[in-house]
Amino acid sequence: MTTVALGSIEARAPKCFGSPTSFAFESSVCNTCIAFKACADASMVRLEKIKAKFPVQSILDRHVRQRNKLFADQAPVVKVALSSKERMKIRIRHEVEALKGDRANLHAAVAAGRNPFNSNAPHLRSALDAIRAGGEVQASVRDWAMKDIRMSRDKASDVAMIAIATLKCLGIAVASPNGAALSPALVRHTESTQTQGVTA
Repeated sequence: MTTVALGSIEARAPKCFGSPTSFAFESSVCNTCIAFKACADASMVRLEKIKAKFPVQSILDRHVRQRNKLFADQAPVVKVALSSKERMKIRIRHEVEALKGDRANLHAAVAAGRNPFNSNAPHLRSALDAIRAGGEVQASVRDWAMKDIRMSRDKASDVAMIAIATLKCLGIAVASPNGAALSPALVRHTESTQTQGVTA
């Protein structure tokens, strides 16, 4: 079974990977990152090592104070807040960049009827399952995120939109009345493979 290799995920993860001061389980950005699970584990390991040598809480408190002071000094810059739509575009771009090197393997797996996304990209796995099942894809992924990750409805809706958009950008899905459908090229490949199997 073709899956997104964990090692390759870590290699392409953002620079914040494994940082206990950056990672947060409740963060919608972290939750939709391809390195989510690996980062959660790495952050915990790093935090335990830090705790053995330093009073972590006091360091974190100092870091927060210094960060707030820095932002206050740069008020004209930090006051320009990104809109929700802009944040989603950045998230989608990051997801596509992290996965585009595996595009050929992903296409081959999907065309063969498999779901190549593992626990490091659960939102993409859920979206692909929902596309294959039919029905309203965004609602299916949103409901999954609310139930399995316990996200709020708004955050879960964002995750659903990010997942669908990422699959479209990777050429796995296309727009449809239900929100998304498998790319016709991948569907044709699947049907051709099944026909050859019957003929043989």
